[in-house]
Amino acid sequence: EELKEAVEFVHAHGKKLHVTCNIIPHNEDFEGLEDYLKFLESIGIDAIIVADMGIFSLAKRVAPGLELHVSTQASTTNWHTVQMWKELG
Repeated sequence: EELKEAVEFVHAHGKKLHVTCNIIPHNEDFEGLEDYLKFLESIGIDAIIVADMGIFSLAKRVAPGLELHVSTQASTTNWHTVQMWKELG
């Protein structure tokens, strides 16, 4: 509920709210993540920040309305990696 209120407050002031989902997850970290991503999309979060390709892929599939930003924790240090992230969407 607090996060929903934060979205409303930020949007009322003409700003955007991004949520970090930039952990490097293990298999058990995905439990509940699908529902969480859907929740973020449903309350109007403007974007999520991700570092893991698995989370990136899941978010694109279950919450297509969320804008995705690649985290600096993704170790994107060359144009080949940038191109790969671009091709993924």
